[in-house]
Amino acid sequence: MVVQTTGLVGISTSTPAQQLSVGGSLFVGATSNGGTNGGLGVGEATTTAGVIQTASTSGLTLIQSDVHITGNSNGTSTLELNPGNRGSGYGRHGCIQFVSNEGTFYLFATTTGPAIFISGTCE
Repeated sequence: MVVQTTGLVGISTSTPAQQLSVGGSLFVGATSNGGTNGGLGVGEATTTAGVIQTASTSGLTLIQSDVHITGNSNGTSTLELNPGNRGSGYGRHGCIQFVSNEGTFYLFATTTGPAIFISGTCE
């Protein structure tokens, strides 16, 4: 572990780039007796066990802005897939896959037609 004079802390790295830099995987929620408890708060000090929580009113963004999960005070939740943000010309599209005991199904939409829900897996 490294603590620089600037206050930056590095775990498994000698050159921390942020207030806390971890060189490797990070596990959040370990208890002193080996159990698991706790969540990850991003701008949120109080968390629920097993949950990533954010103080942002615009929701949570994953994978460099490809996936957005948002909710509002009216109880509406939105899952947005926006793979077009990563460049053009790749023919990328969003797909949501559902897996159950009855089989695997997927939902996708294109700009040329309605949303389609069929059996199979995302491509």
